[in-house]
Amino acid sequence: MPDATHHREPAELESRVRQLLAADEATRTLAGGNFVPLHGGQSNHAWRVELRDCAWSVRLNAADAVRLGVDRSSECRLLGIAAAAGLAPAVLRCDPQAGLLVCRFLEGRSWTREDFSLPENLGRLGRLLRRLHELPASDEIQEVSFGQQARRLESEVPEDRLPVALGAQASKVFARLAVRQADCLCHNDLHHLNVVDDGERLWLVDWEYGGRGDPLYDLASCLCQHPEPRSALAGLLPGYGGSLPGSASELEDACWAFDYVRLLWYLAQDTPGQEISADFRAIAGQIERSLEHRMPRA
Repeated sequence: MPDATHHREPAELESRVRQLLAADEATRTLAGGNFVPLHGGQSNHAWRVELRDCAWSVRLNAADAVRLGVDRSSECRLLGIAAAAGLAPAVLRCDPQAGLLVCRFLEGRSWTREDFSLPENLGRLGRLLRRLHELPASDEIQEVSFGQQARRLESEVPEDRLPVALGAQASKVFARLAVRQADCLCHNDLHHLNVVDDGERLWLVDWEYGGRGDPLYDLASCLCQHPEPRSALAGLLPGYGGSLPGSASELEDACWAFDYVRLLWYLAQDTPGQEISADFRAIAGQIERSLEHRMPRA
């Protein structure tokens, strides 16, 4: 169904969030704070809420997140584990029923594409990923299957926009990767904007597609969203421990499969009553052309 939340005016959304904050003792005082809209997210709405000497990040979830494969309850549990390990901001309130997430606002800056390309930064990110992948993988965290996510999203894409040839190839790639038994905690969306640098350490934000899964996909999510994947891998590996959690051919498959799921995510936004943006169309076109150019082995 279309995400009606995104069609509301900013003032109406802010008023709704203030009401949600006021309805719970943990966040009641924040309802009277100073709200500053945050930009950069592709589907949710977020604000920096300032109250006295503290600042909090408040996110109002997109209404159609479940349709796109998000498990908010699992996200809450994963965030709690990641925050306790110092990989994610402290959580004040994570309320799937209310569609609300409140975390400590990280006093740092999101990486730029230029930050993402520096070898020393990639080494730091590699060390952060190694720490994440070594955390105990609780059964309470959802298992993330990129093959299942692809099938879910394929069912949401308008029939005339389905990339049929790519889908046939994707089935073979997912089948090859399915034999891997990896089961660790993953972020699964290591875009540069999801890395916050406070000058001393790195933090990861936007965990909504995270879960238990294959660390190879986590590395792929970073490489696929980097302008120079080969140099990115060379920068990541020393921090990660010097070796891949799989073979080079498996990583190539994982990168292609990740991009296929990413393409479907953009195409699935094009639903009746919700016009896809020109930016989304352009990104989807770029990913589709890249997949066709990088068609993996049969």
